[in-house]
Amino acid sequence: MQQKQIVDAFRVLELTPNATLEELKQNYRRLAKEFHPDVEKNTSDDRFIQINAAYHLLLDYFKNPLKYSVYYNVSQSIDDAVNANAHKDWRNPSKLDRETRMKMARERMAQKEKAEQDSLQNAFAKINTRFFRILHRALFALGIVFITFLVLDRVLPQKQQSYSIMTVSGVTQGTNDNLVTTVATYEHAYFQVGYSFYILYQENLIDTKAPIILHQSSIFHTPQTFSFNLVNGVNETVAVDNNSNSLQNLVAVFLLLPFIFFLLPKKKYALRILSYYMSVSFAGLGFIISLEEGYFVKIINWLF
Repeated sequence: MQQKQIVDAFRVLELTPNATLEELKQNYRRLAKEFHPDVEKNTSDDRFIQINAAYHLLLDYFKNPLKYSVYYNVSQSIDDAVNANAHKDWRNPSKLDRETRMKMARERMAQKEKAEQDSLQNAFAKINTRFFRILHRALFALGIVFITFLVLDRVLPQKQQSYSIMTVSGVTQGTNDNLVTTVATYEHAYFQVGYSFYILYQENLIDTKAPIILHQSSIFHTPQTFSFNLVNGVNETVAVDNNSNSLQNLVAVFLLLPFIFFLLPKKKYALRILSYYMSVSFAGLGFIISLEEGYFVKIINWLF
């Protein structure tokens, strides 16, 4: 009913439905002046009354569009049915009115959540392509392979290789802020070992004629310790300073990140999308680091 009144009001004021508030005021002033009883003697007062009524109706329509919406009309009908002979004060709605409004609010919220869920589901479907799934699972499989051989590398017996000391020089900060010194060998290998080795070397307490033995892991050849002889025949051991173990652990974590994706609930599309991008990005970075460090080449060499 109200919608029909609005349409009639636009027609009375000679306006289109998409007219602006400024156009409303302009047409009202023009028509009111044209059909005013003091100006047009031959016109009935009804025309002027219609113009005024249409103007005030549209003015309220522009200021309170929600009042003329379908929701308001439904709510108004309910209020009228409950309070047929009572004046409705919107500041003190009836119990039924509050319950009805709460129900409609919950329905709107449910619709909004469903729309958001559908949007996330569509976004997930766009990235969940065959290529992306294969890439994701391949990186995860590489992570499983890498961490398997990393564990084997830590538990298998260490390899030994002998070197001859050429020089021992310099004192610097190691990876754990410990003092280390650089050992150069005649085999063109360089190692950083604990500062105690430097002191012993400066005091001529190391038997430089005897070879020093490097203990390293079996698969990735990560240096672990040096063993050497003192001039009195006592065998000593000093730790080799390197960041290889930390880097290997970091690569293992990066390559295993895709596993998080499989732990997430299927309907948590926002988390799954975030996990997809993050896991593939970090796993890809871990794969690049492993190629630069030659980890997979060392695994193949160890196997064959």
